Amino acid sequence: MTGKRTAFKEFLKGIETGKYNAILTWSAGTLSRNAGDLGKLVDLMDEGQVAEIRTYDQIFKNTPDEKFLLMLLCGHAKLENDY
Repeated sequence: MTGKRTAFKEFLKGIETGKYNAILTWSAGTLSRNAGDLGKLVDLMDEGQVAEIRTYDQIFKNTPDEKFLLMLLCGHAKLENDY
């Protein structure tokens, strides 16, 4: 992971220790400030530590199609952020 997202890193620790098993966020784009953060979240889904990610208008569960859509949306947000 890059950057100094200390609150995000603490949240990831909470997931890894079993304190949390889902993510509630306004949009998928807020999760993708860098590719490492998104990769970590998808890894946690693959490991069964994150059951779902909910946004204002979508729910991403641990299925291949929904993880793919999540990665596309986050990738698009990353592209916009880089410009």
